[in-house]
Amino acid sequence: MIYFIFFLLHCIIGQPLLNLYYTDVTIENNNIFQHNCLRAIQNNKLGGNFHMISFCLSENPSIFDIKDDVQIPRFTFLQLLERNITAEQLFYWSTPIDIIEKYQDYLNTKNTNLQNETYYNCTLGTFGNRCQYEFNILFKHLTLYQSINNFYDFHFQNSNQMPMTCYKHLECNLGGSTTCLDWRNICNGQIDCLNDAIDEKDCWKLKVKQCKENERLCLNGQCMKILTSEANFFRTICVGKSAYKLHLGQPIEYNLFNEYDDQGCSRNFLTGSCYKGHDSQLLISMYSNQNESLLSNNCSLALRCFMDLFKCTEFCQKRECIRIIEDNCPEMFFYPQIPILFGNIYFAYMKKDFIHSMNSSMIMPYLCYNTTDYDQFFHQNQTLLINNIRCVHTQEFYLLINQFNHLLKTNLDILHDLYKTLKRYHLSMNYTTQLCNQSNMYQCIDSSKCVDMLHILNGIYDCPQMDDEIVSLIKSTSAIEYIEKTHFKCQSTNKYILLDLVEDGGCDCNGGPDSIDYCEDEYPNANYIKANILFQHICDRFQELTPILINGNNHTDETECEQWECNNIYTHCNGEWNCLHAEDEIDCGRISIGCPSKFYRCVSHQTYEFICLPLEKINDDSIDCLSATDEDDMRGQNLVVYEYCDLAPFYCINQSLNSFISWKKLCDGHHDCEHGDDERFCTINRTNPDSEICTCTWHGVSDVERFLCEYRKPTRKWNIINFEPFSIDSDRKTKEIGFKSRLSSSGLSWESSYPCHMGLPVTIKSNQKNNRSSTFACFCPPNYYGSECQYQNQRVSLILHFQTLSLSAKTLFTIVISLIDDTDEKLVHSFESFTYLSIYDCRGYFRLTLHYATRPKNFSRQYFIRVDIYEKLTLYHRGSLLYPIEFSFLPVHRLGFVIEIPSNNTKMVNCKNKQCQHGRCMKYWNQPDDLTFCQCDRGWRGKYCQIPYNCDCSSDALCFDVLSNNRSICLCLKNRLGTRCLISSTICERSIETPCLNGGECIVTEDYNGLNNKFICLCGQGFSGPTCEFVDNKLILSFDQEIDLSQSIFIHYIHISFDSVVRSTTFKSIPIRQDFVTINSSKRSSYDDYEMAFVELLNGNYYIAAEGISQSVVNKTIRPSDRCLNIKELFNETFVQWNLIRRIKYYHLPCQNQIVNLSCFHDEVHLCLCYNFYGKRLANCFRFEHNQTYDCFGRSECEGNSRCLQDDKTCPKQSMCICDNCFFGPKCQLRTDQFGLSLDAILGYQILPTNDFSLQPSIIKISLALTILLMIIGLINAILSIITFTNKQIREVGCGLYLLGTSITTLHISILFSLKFILLLLTHMAIIRNESFLKVQCYSLDFLIRICLYLEQWLTACVACERSITVIQGARFIKKKSKQAARKIIPILVIIITLSFIHDPLSRTLNYDNEEDSNEIKRIWCILRYQPAIEIYNYIIQTIHFTGPFIVNLISSIILIIKKSHQNAALAKNRSFKLILREQINEHKNLLIAPIVLVILALPRIILVYTTKCMRSADDIVWLYLFGYFISFIPSILTFLIFILPSKFYKSELRKSIAKYQKFIRKKLHLSNH
Repeated sequence: MIYFIFFLLHCIIGQPLLNLYYTDVTIENNNIFQHNCLRAIQNNKLGGNFHMISFCLSENPSIFDIKDDVQIPRFTFLQLLERNITAEQLFYWSTPIDIIEKYQDYLNTKNTNLQNETYYNCTLGTFGNRCQYEFNILFKHLTLYQSINNFYDFHFQNSNQMPMTCYKHLECNLGGSTTCLDWRNICNGQIDCLNDAIDEKDCWKLKVKQCKENERLCLNGQCMKILTSEANFFRTICVGKSAYKLHLGQPIEYNLFNEYDDQGCSRNFLTGSCYKGHDSQLLISMYSNQNESLLSNNCSLALRCFMDLFKCTEFCQKRECIRIIEDNCPEMFFYPQIPILFGNIYFAYMKKDFIHSMNSSMIMPYLCYNTTDYDQFFHQNQTLLINNIRCVHTQEFYLLINQFNHLLKTNLDILHDLYKTLKRYHLSMNYTTQLCNQSNMYQCIDSSKCVDMLHILNGIYDCPQMDDEIVSLIKSTSAIEYIEKTHFKCQSTNKYILLDLVEDGGCDCNGGPDSIDYCEDEYPNANYIKANILFQHICDRFQELTPILINGNNHTDETECEQWECNNIYTHCNGEWNCLHAEDEIDCGRISIGCPSKFYRCVSHQTYEFICLPLEKINDDSIDCLSATDEDDMRGQNLVVYEYCDLAPFYCINQSLNSFISWKKLCDGHHDCEHGDDERFCTINRTNPDSEICTCTWHGVSDVERFLCEYRKPTRKWNIINFEPFSIDSDRKTKEIGFKSRLSSSGLSWESSYPCHMGLPVTIKSNQKNNRSSTFACFCPPNYYGSECQYQNQRVSLILHFQTLSLSAKTLFTIVISLIDDTDEKLVHSFESFTYLSIYDCRGYFRLTLHYATRPKNFSRQYFIRVDIYEKLTLYHRGSLLYPIEFSFLPVHRLGFVIEIPSNNTKMVNCKNKQCQHGRCMKYWNQPDDLTFCQCDRGWRGKYCQIPYNCDCSSDALCFDVLSNNRSICLCLKNRLGTRCLISSTICERSIETPCLNGGECIVTEDYNGLNNKFICLCGQGFSGPTCEFVDNKLILSFDQEIDLSQSIFIHYIHISFDSVVRSTTFKSIPIRQDFVTINSSKRSSYDDYEMAFVELLNGNYYIAAEGISQSVVNKTIRPSDRCLNIKELFNETFVQWNLIRRIKYYHLPCQNQIVNLSCFHDEVHLCLCYNFYGKRLANCFRFEHNQTYDCFGRSECEGNSRCLQDDKTCPKQSMCICDNCFFGPKCQLRTDQFGLSLDAILGYQILPTNDFSLQPSIIKISLALTILLMIIGLINAILSIITFTNKQIREVGCGLYLLGTSITTLHISILFSLKFILLLLTHMAIIRNESFLKVQCYSLDFLIRICLYLEQWLTACVACERSITVIQGARFIKKKSKQAARKIIPILVIIITLSFIHDPLSRTLNYDNEEDSNEIKRIWCILRYQPAIEIYNYIIQTIHFTGPFIVNLISSIILIIKKSHQNAALAKNRSFKLILREQINEHKNLLIAPIVLVILALPRIILVYTTKCMRSADDIVWLYLFGYFISFIPSILTFLIFILPSKFYKSELRKSIAKYQKFIRKKLHLSNH
């Protein structure tokens, strides 16, 4: 019973999971494999960031003698099995993963060797394989990530106390300093190491790297593509966005993924650290150097005490310190003895300065330097030599930079001033001509120094003449182009600031005439309003638009307003008089007194009571109302800043001096106006006469008082007026049960010390083996290592963003990110894997850190980041990408990649020399074709899969690779967890509570150590939301028959948010013979609806589809009257040519034209709606980008030159292809130009997949009837022709052989043609779906039909050609030679035609329709994909085969007739040539009929091919193209009619052959009778 209760406690307490990983790792040879790791994961599945971080022990576990606590309950595996405990339950009880998987292995195999393995049942807050670790930082109901983050927020909120850490992997001589190097000091542009400036060695390589045209070189040496859609991502990685903010002195907060740990900050110029106080700590360490060879110990101690570097009251006070300095220090000395800046600047002091400074601890030092770098700055100063080093007093330095407050500065302040001034003269490398001539470098004026573009206008002076920060001095074309792309120009001051400083909380543009009202870089709306024509701001009596010069006149938003309706949906009752006579504010107050229309309510200045004032008296320069509330223009002449509650001041009528008084003086009993206007309206006998009447609460005031108080004075506004439309838990159930941590009993005080630096402190139950006195251990993040996490780790920090095409939006991927090297072993140093689903994760960034397997890393090796992408449900390999890590001398690489997930099948390539021994060769998706890798079979690893290993993954998992410590890397199928994929999760299988609603598919994620997001739901069509809980909005559109529908339509949804008009666009294909369509729009919340929708056809016509949406299902019939006309159809050409600022002020007029009866219209930048407003019909326009396109990330899958469009630039759920002419289909895969027109393209979309044949369209039924008819005729024709031409006598000449070949070809054509149609019909009716069979017919059927057709045409051409030769040669014609020639020509023709079209089957492939939202069965197409060169060749060879036989037949006919006529004319000279020609045609008509008929039959197809060009859509005059297709087969079935029937000889031989066959049959029948 006690066991059950204990297990139950695990289930009901909501606590973070503390599953340790890698607890069974053996540390050998000082390798640094991760062990005893906690994995903290942040994952917001609704579009947030994903961050995976591991906290691991750095020390060898063997140094701890773990105390075995007998009070901890423990169970053998056998006992757990007897209690029906599952591995999944152990997982949720914070058991180490290795123990869980070992237990699952025991459950699977019942291995008796495992039954006595022990499981320790840890109490809350303790963890480990023996419950030896304990946290006190956990928070109930928070994930481990959140708990750790709270710990950092609390303990490191004061960054001045942030402990310093060290980088140990560079042999840097800091001059004997007691501090070590920070990794940020490497390649930071200043020399810190005295041993050959090793910290800046090779750093020039970062600057000379050349990037591609569409890439930019970043501070970290990475070339990144400049993607406008991911501009913020680019700046964060490439420019170091956060670092630039920090140099302004802004505070930071530490968190789990602190990007400041992976970049340098200019604020801390000594350490490069982003944390305040680190420079001070380093400076103290430099002054604390114990190796001062030239100074005595007493001198050093006295100097430190005098400078207040330490609290040293026991050693000396000020006067006593001076005495010790006088007695023990030399007259001149360096202090400290090491360089204090740039590796060549020292501080020196005179002993006399200390003696004469009795009351100040600040002694101004001498600045000494042993280089010529700074001579240009100090060339006019007097210098002295101290130990042969040139020195200048710092007082002279401050005089040079015009600062005189140096007496108040500390040594750190002096150093900072020196750094800022002298850094631009400091030469950290050899600036060669080759370096400075690089395209990404800027040459400083009058200096050998050059800087990279990223340092231009970054707020820090890098050039000696400071020209890198003065835009007027920058003349370099490339530098100017860089500035225009990366900087924001302040219009008011012509100052350039980094884009990262825009909207960063500080005003960086500084000044300008409008700076009182707005800050240019902090309120970009103001700039937008000034620069853009906004319909909502037109003619509202507030000028915001910058004047536009047109034909010599300035035009603004407030000029030429005569035709504008000032009282509209935006101005009515907005509290401002936007109409001259306040028509827009009639009866809009809180007090209703029933004024008629066209009257204004105010307080009379004579009676002090409400009156109704005619509108024409408003703003007539005559005051009629108290406080001049009727003269808005008069009151607005003086700009007065609003006071509390946004109240306007009171206007005193007929006052000689200051006419305005504060509202606070109203009704205060004193006449502040000369005539007492401010007191005459006040309530007598008020209950509280001392209180102010104009308060925001309006207590105890009269209606008149309230009216005057609430009057608002107009002022300039800089806010954009918005467009306005018309009117899951696990088994554990949480419970509030607290528990007290025992961590405090260890004696550690986390508030007063940082025992683990940046790591997590935990208590450890140890017997203090090896004299280890501490009772805690440190779990270090990947940035640090050491017993106290005090050392900085070499690492690769990654920020990844993934792009997926719409077809894969709902495909769940497993993505593996690994750090590998270039050795034959292909070591995987470290890796991370996670699941990715585009519909949830497409907007997020994935942050992770990888480390090397050895410390330090091998600098001679090349390292890579490899990305492998698998489909989660099938573990199908989608593709791999490889990114080389350059500049191995850098200790930390901070890289960012935008990764395109491959959309098509993995490309297989053949490796040279068959190097992959136990695997297959694969191509990297993002690398050249010659860079490949071996994908190894299970149990093999290495560069060539040549090394065997034991894979211990579960049998249904994928053995991806192996770590350098021989641990297998396993990829799990869905609903499997753990490092070996042995743990089965039942979250998605519980019958009590189904996580996913409405039939959504539940899949367990690998982000399983949080309290939430243990699963994701793949929703079916019509549902959306995290658990598929929302029913999608449905828009059902039908179209009037008068509307010429296009193949596809755009649907534009307009959402009105609180700050802008949000447009979303989707697409829909309209099936043939259908005039309605249903569009679903997903919802992310119950409030995610749209206000209106428009339909756009491919011809650019817009139709309003819905407005004022109030229900989730909308039915709408689109009629011609719903079309939004272009303004070109509404106004004359002269008006259309006007500038928009003039034209837009007349946009109310089209809506008021009753003849047109418009519902909407558009211009080049707006969509406008017509609406009814107080008896008038007005226009309401919003900005609409008509040509907005998202080009599928530049990865179009559309065929030909067609355009690919997607519905969202970042998270596409749908895409469509805008086909070029002569292409159509979902992927524009059906080509219909000239010779590319096939039966698939003509009839494919006419076939209805889900209908029986009886319900198919008439064109299909008629086509089938014609096919059967042509097949019957063709078979009869072929059989009779073969019977005729098998006669031996006919085959004595070549013509007979040609005709026999034609007859056989005709037989094949008849069979293949009918077979083609039947297979097309059955395939598109989804009766035949076998892919292998369809591939065979795809590759062969059209290929054979094409060969037979052209062979038949060439053979008939050969017949015509031989007949012409017969006539020409006459008696000289030799039959034997003709027969011999025919025997050779026929096989040659077969070979030539076959070889000439051999590219056809090689270019064919099966293709499936890609309509994401289609409920129909996916159609299967056999399509051609020609390479450009093959396409040209195909066009040429088709033209030859198509026109060649036609020309031969035509010429042969002409030759035959003319030659025969000339021969007879020579014999009968007394007869006319025309008469002879007529007689010859009549006599030899049997010879002429065949070529002439063939020419006539070929003419329609030739005309169709060369005049109509192509079929543009599936319903584009289908009958015409179907006729053209069928007519191409007619010549093949007319051999009998055009060759045999006209010839007496052939008919005679046919009779003989028939008689012969009849005799043969009778004989056989006679024999059979006996």
